Formats: sequence, structure tokens, C-alpha cells
Amino acid sequence: IGIIAVVAIGILVAVNANGTNDLQTGVGGGPQDNQMTQTNPTPQPNTTDNDTTLRERGNLHRLFQEHAVAASMHLQRLYDGEETTDTAQRLSRNGQQIVQTIAQVTNSPDASSQLLPMWQAHITEYEAYTMGLKDNDTAGMQQARDNLEMHAEEFGPIMNSLVPSLSANRATQLMNEHVDLTLSIIDAHAEENTTEKL
Repeated sequence: IGIIAVVAIGILVAVNANGTNDLQTGVGGGPQDNQMTQTNPTPQPNTTDNDTTLRERGNLHRLFQEHAVAASMHLQRLYDGEETTDTAQRLSRNGQQIVQTIAQVTNSPDASSQLLPMWQAHITEYEAYTMGLKDNDTAGMQQARDNLEMHAEEFGPIMNSLVPSLSANRATQLMNEHVDLTLSIIDAHAEENTTEKL
């Protein structure tokens, strides 16, 4: 599920490109003479704002990494017929934290209400695919995959509206890559279990 880190990086880079907290340098980049006589000094960035923004971006990256681990563990337990209450709760909390942090990083209070239903729905489709795989239900697996592609199409425009420098097509592509890799991980887990039983 490592592609989710790419999604995070895409968001962070795009947000950084749009941000107003980046340090600015002069054209020459070097020290200027007679600084004491300048009448219009360049405004300095707010260090506190910079620190807060960096913390939020670092937190978002960490949350995406946690999502990768939590999703993989949850789906493997689901396939194996093990108890999933704790992993489901962990995954749900993580999803809420991710969309809340995206809202903070993009300075878009309404982002959570836009992203959370889609985020929760894509987890549900991962579960549906996993159960279809376990039950040899190819039609159920295909339906889950189709729904995941639909969610990726929805994800692109939403992310583009929050981060204009991240195109809708690119965001959709990143989510589809995340989906493909996630499904390949559960496929590999299923194949490993089948091999062990032979």
C-alpha cells in the first residue's frame, strides 16, 4: 500500500506550491549591502505559522503511513476469518484523522465533509473485495473493483478543488494506483494461504 505515501507526497508538494508560508529569497540570493539603510525591508515570514504548517504536513504523511499498515492488517485478518473489531476501529479513526488533517493543511474547513464519506466507502469496497476473494465470488470482486474506480474518479476533482496545482487526473491516477496495489496485497495474501494448505 506504499502508493498512499505517493498520494501524500503529491498533496504535500502541491500544497507547498500554493502555500504562502514558504521562505522567500531575493533575486540574487546573496547578502545585500547597506541593509541598515533600507526603507522597505522584505516582510519576514511568520515563524510560528511556518512551524505549524510543517507539523501538519508531517502529521499527514505519518497518518498515510499508518493507513497503509492498518488497512493491510485489517484486510488480512478479514480474509483469515479473525476478529477485526480493533483493526476496523483503528482504520476508522485513521481515516477521520486523515481527512481532518487535509482540511487543516489546505485551509478548507469543508474538506472533511467532502472526503470522509468517500474515504469510508473505499474501505468498505476493500472489505467487499476481500470477502469476494475469500468466497470465490468473482462477480462480487469485480463489483468492488468497479466501485473503487468510481471512488477514485470522485477523489480526483475533490482534491483538485482543495489543491488546484494537483490536477484531478493526477489525483485520480494516484488513487487508482493505491487501489491496485492494495488489492494486489490481499491477492498475494490469499495465494499464500492457498499454497500453505496444499
